[in-house]
Amino acid sequence: MTDAKTPFHIAEQIYRKSWAELEAIENDGRLLFPDKIYKRNAKGEVQGIDVMLQVPREADNRFAKLKARELGLAAGADMDRDKDDIFEQLEMLCLLWKCIRSTTHPYEPLVMEPLELEKFYDLTSLVNIYGKIDTLSGMLNPHVDALAEEDCWALVGAITTSENILPLHVCAPDSQNTFVLFMAAQLFRSQEYKSYLESQEDLTPARSPSSDSQKS
Repeated sequence: MTDAKTPFHIAEQIYRKSWAELEAIENDGRLLFPDKIYKRNAKGEVQGIDVMLQVPREADNRFAKLKARELGLAAGADMDRDKDDIFEQLEMLCLLWKCIRSTTHPYEPLVMEPLELEKFYDLTSLVNIYGKIDTLSGMLNPHVDALAEEDCWALVGAITTSENILPLHVCAPDSQNTFVLFMAAQLFRSQEYKSYLESQEDLTPARSPSSDSQKS
């Protein structure tokens, strides 16, 4: 996958689901997740096409890089002067071609060739699907090494809504520690924690002067 950060509104759609709700299936050792890719029909209506999203492996990433280079060079693009990020766009298309599959066994690619994706679907729809694939990949292969405060709050919302700690799977172990410490700090500063401390003080019996004199 590229280094582009997936917008949270895309990742949130997945984070807020439990594992059962993701409805993953396994085919030939690969996990696939049901989803939809959208486009407008001749009437201007938004049409959702059922697809399966296959989480990429390193071989798929390698294929995408090599195929993108092949397509770019065949079109006359220059890798050393690629100011329009043509090769990066082609790499995304090639990876999506590997990952967007049909809904029936044996779950073949949705279209015949990578370039057919941009022929039949607009860029926004493809970017949204790419974001979902990136999120699913992160859940299965923890890779987030550092969490900003906004990421921690996003995780709070996702975990609370889904009532599941599955969103934490996107984080590497060190990032999970960061999140736990963040939560502890927020709770420590919360009114609920202050109320808890006050309640504990009320439960502590007061020491009488007579008991102190008896000890002395």
